Amino acid sequence: MTAARCFDPQGLHDFLVRLFVGSGVPEDSARLVIDHLVDASLAGVHSHGILRAPEYLDHIDQGLVAASARPRLVRDDGAVAVFDAGRCLGQVAGNAVCEEVVPRAGGGGGLALVSARRAGHFGRIGAYVEAVAQRGFVAVAFCAVPTRHHNVAWFGAREGRLGTNPIAYAFPTGGAPVVADFSTSAVPEGRVRLLHHEGRPAPDGVLLDADGQPSTDPGVLYRQPAGTLRPLGGPQGHKGSALGLLVEVMGTLLAGEAPDDPGRHNSLTIVAVRCPDGFADGADGLVRYVRSAAPIDPARPPLVPGDPEAAARAGATAVPVDATTWERLVARAAAAGLQVPEPLGG
Repeated sequence: MTAARCFDPQGLHDFLVRLFVGSGVPEDSARLVIDHLVDASLAGVHSHGILRAPEYLDHIDQGLVAASARPRLVRDDGAVAVFDAGRCLGQVAGNAVCEEVVPRAGGGGGLALVSARRAGHFGRIGAYVEAVAQRGFVAVAFCAVPTRHHNVAWFGAREGRLGTNPIAYAFPTGGAPVVADFSTSAVPEGRVRLLHHEGRPAPDGVLLDADGQPSTDPGVLYRQPAGTLRPLGGPQGHKGSALGLLVEVMGTLLAGEAPDDPGRHNSLTIVAVRCPDGFADGADGLVRYVRSAAPIDPARPPLVPGDPEAAARAGATAVPVDATTWERLVARAAAAGLQVPEPLGG
């Protein structure tokens, strides 16, 4: 196992922007994507951070993502709208959904639903609901993935029928929003991929091999025949499967996609609800009430969603990049004639 390298956030950001622009991505889109990835890594969500950069570039090379595409509105029913993302980068589509859902929910009805279909990987969807909550709305997001990434076994089965299908929500308070973001699989695929890169085992109860037997080998997801992730809850994952199915309804069917279409891409739906006057005071009271619960361990007081990410950001001075991801980025930089940043500490 090779240790991760750590980089100055701004230097790594600028390098990755140049790499994406060199692959045909407009600079504003590249900055949007890399802002998202660097922030995820700084928040400690490494499964959706810099790890994803080589994957996105590969998707451009393979034609799965159109580097310069922009979302196009194809349905406008007042409180409901749908974008065809045209295979654009997921963060570009996710930003468009945020910018569309806020004014619609801010209108007379106080409620809106906006979807985007046919997009690249959206990254950390908690970032989108957080952005909406910062503007005074309760937001819930549902993200569904292509059938080629249906690597989450249905409860009681050994074949994948769903993706990791994350759900995220956020609500405003008197300070920073409360933000929850979780996959409906036992763990996110990106976490398993990172363990695979680092040569470490997966936790018990999260993976099945191709024969449907429990495994702690992350490689079972990436060999053929491939294994699967278990649904949220692992061996007792019926509720995880039920939540994953809800994501297919909200993130796939409402976006106008067919769940079993082998040509589908990623889709995202955000529901936003305008908050009434005094909501933030009530939200602060709710958070105080939850935090007031007596802890099992006095050294570990109760947390609310988003606390670990906020703590990680507050203490972050560098971005760690695992060795496999860095090798892939260095190879791309060499092919493009770009200079790579030096890791901190030499």
